[in-house]
Amino acid sequence: MLCQLDNTNNASLKLSPHFWLKFWKLKIPYKFQIFIWKGLHNGVPVKDRIFHHMDSSHQNCVMCSAANKEDLDLLLLHCSFAQDIWRYFFPIGFTSMMQHSNFLSWVQSWQSKDSLVSIYNTPITIHVIACIMHNIWKHRCRVIFNNLTPNTNSIIHQINHYIARHHLDINFDHVSRSITVRSSVHSTWKPPPFGVMKVNIDVAFSPPSLLAVIGIITRNHAGQYVMGKGIVKRAINIHQSESWDLTEAMILAKYYGWNQVIFETDNLNISSYLHQQSMSHWQSVPLLKRCVNLCANNSVWSCVFVNRECNKVADAVAKAARKHSLCGEWWLTPPDVLISHIDCDINNLTV
Repeated sequence: MLCQLDNTNNASLKLSPHFWLKFWKLKIPYKFQIFIWKGLHNGVPVKDRIFHHMDSSHQNCVMCSAANKEDLDLLLLHCSFAQDIWRYFFPIGFTSMMQHSNFLSWVQSWQSKDSLVSIYNTPITIHVIACIMHNIWKHRCRVIFNNLTPNTNSIIHQINHYIARHHLDINFDHVSRSITVRSSVHSTWKPPPFGVMKVNIDVAFSPPSLLAVIGIITRNHAGQYVMGKGIVKRAINIHQSESWDLTEAMILAKYYGWNQVIFETDNLNISSYLHQQSMSHWQSVPLLKRCVNLCANNSVWSCVFVNRECNKVADAVAKAARKHSLCGEWWLTPPDVLISHIDCDINNLTV
């Protein structure tokens, strides 16, 4: 029925029947497709539609500080809150996205095979875009109905968790300005966006001694080593060990004033707890609650689950710290036992 309705609206929307055929065949959650479809057909209940007969003050956007009238174009594209989200996930493609005056114009551009975002060539990119749009809308509704304060950090956490859980990986080619997207099931470590630190963490736990040897490694957007750290903590079990790992990494980031940080862990339970999507072992909860509070106080921090292939250096840090008693901080130059692992990640970036 929706496909038949789309055929009758092609002329006004300037979206071809072939576009709709590809759109409905995208392997993304149906709720994302329905949300985009409603947006294109002016069916999303934004304030501009609901309160268009009322005083203009009722129509203001709740997500940005400026007194802007909330319509779909503002909410999803031009609101300062939305732009912070888009800039975080698409730092290279951000300028191109923001050149579109409205939501419909942007979606119309997806019909071109040469476009930065294309329904034909970059379906996983559209999957991520749809996820971001839907989460912006959900967060907006929570702000209004639960009287919350807009929080970019919260929504970035949720989107990062979704991307990691569904193995979505977006790579921008700086030369061709095109997007190549591939599954990250067998991917390797990737550097963070410009101006962002990436902190990988892992732990080696010894049940007989109840010692957790924590490995932390920090690298910048160029993949360059910044610092590493080995720490020994007492822990009851592996769950508490992993919790100590993330806690120490966040304390470190706070101490050195790193405002934009991506923490990567290969422990799904830890990442899920921070996104309030799962329970954790009761002995780990106090530490994880501390991590949640640290994230809440830092606007652009996120904790992402990655597979072990992306976390090999952090694993090497933890094992080296345990085997060679390498505890302490190492700035600018890593210990010799880590150089080969770091070089491997750097070499993979050029492949």
